[in-house]
Amino acid sequence: MADINLIPQVEKQEQAKERAVKSSTIVSLLLFLIVAGASGYVFYTTTSLNKEIQDRDNNIASLRGDVEGMSTIEISARNLGQKSDTVASILKTRPNYSLLLTEFKKRIPSTILIDSFTLGRDNTVSVSGTGSDYISIARFLRDLPDPAFPGAGQGLESVFTEVSLNSVNLDAQDDNADFFIVITFDENLLMKAD
Repeated sequence: MADINLIPQVEKQEQAKERAVKSSTIVSLLLFLIVAGASGYVFYTTTSLNKEIQDRDNNIASLRGDVEGMSTIEISARNLGQKSDTVASILKTRPNYSLLLTEFKKRIPSTILIDSFTLGRDNTVSVSGTGSDYISIARFLRDLPDPAFPGAGQGLESVFTEVSLNSVNLDAQDDNADFFIVITFDENLLMKAD
């Protein structure tokens, strides 16, 4: 038997149009949902990236502040290093005057009393004091520059190079002799004896 199609042609066209509109609506909705999903993903990703960038910028700014704060510490450390080097240099190249005084005290006999001990220019020391007599002063003047003096410090045997007697006066009241001498010393021995 043969199929008879009683649906008018216009109706068929209407049905075809409706199917086309339905399918295009479904396709449009699917495309809309895909585009909306993609847009949402892009928006979320962009927002999270912007937040991460902002956090990192804040972190960088904080670290820059820390670095700038440490620059004063660095400058202080450099200055401290320079000061330390300067002090070390001074300590290495300075004469050790305490050694001079120690060596001088070793060579003072019991008959001599020292009143003053003053460092002067050109590696000299001015000394004034009192001796029990002229002979004790003469021995003191002889023993000071003597490299063979017993008890001289190691390396300091020749530290006193010259002794000049400037004045000597006999005190009539107590029979003591007041004297004033100038001693020349070798500053290099004071540096080497460190």
